[in-house]
Amino acid sequence: MQLSAFDAVNDGFIVDFNGEKLNPFDYRGKASVDLGIKEILLKDSEESNFIECREKYIIRPQETVCVISRERVVVPENHVAYVFLKNRLSQMGLFSFNTGIIDPGFDGPVSTVMTNLSRESIELSNNQDNHLFFRVVFHKMTNSGELTNSEKRKYSYRKYKEYRISDLKKFPYHFLDPSKIKAEVDKSLTDKAGFISNRKFAIISFIFAAFLTILPIVVSVAIQVTNDKFQVNKDEINKIKTEIENLKNKK
Repeated sequence: MQLSAFDAVNDGFIVDFNGEKLNPFDYRGKASVDLGIKEILLKDSEESNFIECREKYIIRPQETVCVISRERVVVPENHVAYVFLKNRLSQMGLFSFNTGIIDPGFDGPVSTVMTNLSRESIELSNNQDNHLFFRVVFHKMTNSGELTNSEKRKYSYRKYKEYRISDLKKFPYHFLDPSKIKAEVDKSLTDKAGFISNRKFAIISFIFAAFLTILPIVVSVAIQVTNDKFQVNKDEINKIKTEIENLKNKK
């Protein structure tokens, strides 16, 4: 059974950064609770693994960042929470990698790694005008006897942030990591070019060696043919000379 946003906030399933209850009357008539941005984590360059923390940032196309919520999500026993990236951000071109279910027993901020799939830069900020990024919906489980002993996992903001920094270091600066793709393509082309060049060299070497092997035979045959023709021509000339001498003698 899905809980209304009013009930979820009133029961303390969503609290502020300091763990204080929010005003449930601000969520009357809503099906979900929106979470705001506390910090944006990002790598300071393509080559570096140093993580910067910003309250405001413009995400360039294909760039990967991690966004952490200002509010804390508290999921009690027999309940689960579903988190989704807000439609407005999806329509702008932002893609979230790790939205989904939060299990019972969780107590802490939530986050997502996201990238900008659009062709334009997109600004994120923790100011009041443009700070909402997640929607959270709570469901109460039915026949959930197995969920009454859920492991409690409570995270301070500092500890949770440390985990997210460690995770973000494993991601490329860009979503598709064009530098790595280019390097692999260049290597593939170089290997293929080298293979083709070596193959061509081997073929040319074989042809040249075969030519050198056949050349003496061809030259020898050519010389023999030339000598034979020369001898035939010489015999013909001598025969003609003899006939001329005979004609002279008859006169």
